[in-house]
Amino acid sequence: MSTGVPTALAGEIRPALPASRQRLTSLDWARGVMVLLNLVVISVLPPSPRQLRHADWLGVTVFDIVFPLFVCLSGCGLAFAYSRRVSAWVTARRVSVLLVAGLLYNSVFLLGDGSLATLRVTGPLQVYAVLVLVIALAHLVLRTLRDWIVVTVVACLTWSGLFWAGHQVLAGGTPTRDANLSRAVDLRLLPADQLYRQGELGHDPEGLIVITGALVTMLVGVVAGKLLLRRGVDTARMLVDLSLWTVGVLLLGLATMVFIEPFKRLWTPSFALLTAVVALMLLVLGFLLHDQPQGPRWWLSVRDAAAQPFVAMGRNALVLYFGSHLSLIALSSFPGETQLLAMFSWAWGSPRTAFAVVFVLGWFALAWALHRKRIYIHA
Repeated sequence: MSTGVPTALAGEIRPALPASRQRLTSLDWARGVMVLLNLVVISVLPPSPRQLRHADWLGVTVFDIVFPLFVCLSGCGLAFAYSRRVSAWVTARRVSVLLVAGLLYNSVFLLGDGSLATLRVTGPLQVYAVLVLVIALAHLVLRTLRDWIVVTVVACLTWSGLFWAGHQVLAGGTPTRDANLSRAVDLRLLPADQLYRQGELGHDPEGLIVITGALVTMLVGVVAGKLLLRRGVDTARMLVDLSLWTVGVLLLGLATMVFIEPFKRLWTPSFALLTAVVALMLLVLGFLLHDQPQGPRWWLSVRDAAAQPFVAMGRNALVLYFGSHLSLIALSSFPGETQLLAMFSWAWGSPRTAFAVVFVLGWFALAWALHRKRIYIHA
């Protein structure tokens, strides 16, 4: 748990401080936008529109991009976290907490019986835990911004080539449910009952193949964080460099899309890159809105006030993202969706709309209360 609030305004013009001395609002703001998008998407109870649920296999929906946004922006945050010396104990604690929480979440809320024979070993929290561990270990050997850029680009190209070649052999090109790398690799590592069961439980494949794709997304975010961390670089240069990195990743993603269709079920290389671009665009927009130091005092006051709701959610993104999913599963299971909607029969209009509004506002209220008390919870 850490504490802190954005620097208060001072004078007519806020000085341009290097990233090493000033907390950038753009990252917290971008994470807050991601959290709000997640809350809005999951608050619509079934039957929900196609864009508010995962694509069955091929294709990309709005729901599909939420977790990749979280992964990429988390990569940016990890670049800040590991810019300072972090002990092995802190990393071990982070990874262990995520793994244990993920297993408990899967056991209690997704299966209900807690049976080890059918325990869903993989899951979003476990995927995230592995990514955190890999990025932490990479910081032991990658020292410079150039190192991170080279490793990210090489990882993108290598994984794209392997992914394409593997599916040429397995499926003659486009991966199918019955012929894909995840089925060929992951089902050899874990019994079918402990993995994704071909979507039978309604969740995505989350084995080694998807983790590798998600790692590409996180690496893109780490480079963005490294760009924002450089000492002695003014905000104008930081904005240009971040924009150039965004364009570079976009071009790489478009080139990859020619050979590999973007879709989330296997977190394809093109999906990994293009969803990262959306996260980077949020960072650029946040930087333009909130981290440019020039402007009269009234404008600086207005933009800082406008940013605070998103910053409040972004500073506790981990809690709000996973906590909202957990609470929704609990609410939908006990007493059930029918009874849950009946509780909102008093609402003018649709009970489904009333539930969605209350759900989003409730989580925002929690984020705002934590922010006001300067309580920020991390793994």
